[in-house]
Amino acid sequence: MRFKNSKVFLLIPSITLYLPKDFMNTTSLYFNLERSTYTLYNRIFKRAPDKEVFLAFSVGTSSERLQAQEDFIRYSTYSLSAGVEKKVKKNFSLGGSLKTEYREGLYRRNGVEVYGRYFW
Repeated sequence: MRFKNSKVFLLIPSITLYLPKDFMNTTSLYFNLERSTYTLYNRIFKRAPDKEVFLAFSVGTSSERLQAQEDFIRYSTYSLSAGVEKKVKKNFSLGGSLKTEYREGLYRRNGVEVYGRYFW
């Protein structure tokens, strides 16, 4: 990924398990080679023809840039979210989730997400 003032190279191995009764579990490891940070992300969800419910969590480390571009501090982080998405028309769905994130020594944030998704 390239941003205005930086670039990021992520390695993301993933695995998806198809479980009984339309449940699925996806686990991904996001590894930033340059900064030696990682996040293990796990999402379990159930799909039906018109609805999806999910529970997701992540644990890992993140880095914050200090004054010099090469100086970083690493922080332990975790997050948890749960939500639902419901198809309301053939090509449109509405969804929402609750989220919490904790970054050690910096902040804790909680939130609600509401969205619409258009399919074509």
